[in-house]
Amino acid sequence: MKAISKITSLFQSCFPPILAGLFLLPSRIQGQDTVVYQQFPSANGTNSYIFGGYSEQSVNVVINGHVSYTFYSAYLTFVLLASSSNEIVAVTTNVYGNSPASVVVAIPSGTEIGSGAAGYFWQPEGSILSVDVGDPIEGNGCIMKGFFPGRQAACIGIRFRENGQTFYGWVQVGLPEYSVEGGFLYDYAYETVPDKPIRAGAVPQAPMTTPVLLPSGQVRLSWQSQIGKTYQVQFKERLDQPFPVWANLDFAVVATATNSTVNVPIVGTTRFYRVVIMQ
Repeated sequence: MKAISKITSLFQSCFPPILAGLFLLPSRIQGQDTVVYQQFPSANGTNSYIFGGYSEQSVNVVINGHVSYTFYSAYLTFVLLASSSNEIVAVTTNVYGNSPASVVVAIPSGTEIGSGAAGYFWQPEGSILSVDVGDPIEGNGCIMKGFFPGRQAACIGIRFRENGQTFYGWVQVGLPEYSVEGGFLYDYAYETVPDKPIRAGAVPQAPMTTPVLLPSGQVRLSWQSQIGKTYQVQFKERLDQPFPVWANLDFAVVATATNSTVNVPIVGTTRFYRVVIMQ
């Protein structure tokens, strides 16, 4: 941590109006080298999949070529269903009325997801959003119920089984507005080591070297790579908030050498970068 502070301070003192933060080194929250990472298809340049609303639709979470979970949206509802013997982190509550219901838990980034999910339960399905019509909130005639409405981004814990072994993962979802128009599906990741816990938001990252500021007004990002693997450079302006989520550069890099490099225009005063290993 001292080394990171020194590097950041150096660039702040030499180039204060240009770049305050250049990159994020792997940390216990952001990096797990045995994790597989996937993104949902982006829509309208939002770096996310827009989901929900009044129309019926479904989106699958595919793990190792199999449909392991399905997000389902219909009129005024938004649920996550697990396939086969797979499960999600949820609680049973009467938040929807007198009848107990399974409600998906919103897990903050960095929280460990594993066998000891204290206070939670592993269930085969759960509601992310449900709506009672006729109980007005701010005049919209509906009341949003669940742990996700109003959250820009949070993770759902998942547990799935293959060949008699158990694996853990997370899916990141956001319902930033108290609205029946739905929300966003961002990305997901899972451990490849049986029974190994995963931290919500953890992704497989490539080791980066110190960025280099170029006279052309760009910053050169370099990282250790494996020939043939695909790498996605992502950036974020702030690290102390879950939203906005990490955004992709417009292109991915397929490594042709053991060290890969891209030049990125300097934008704004602060930007953090990471390089994610894609499946």
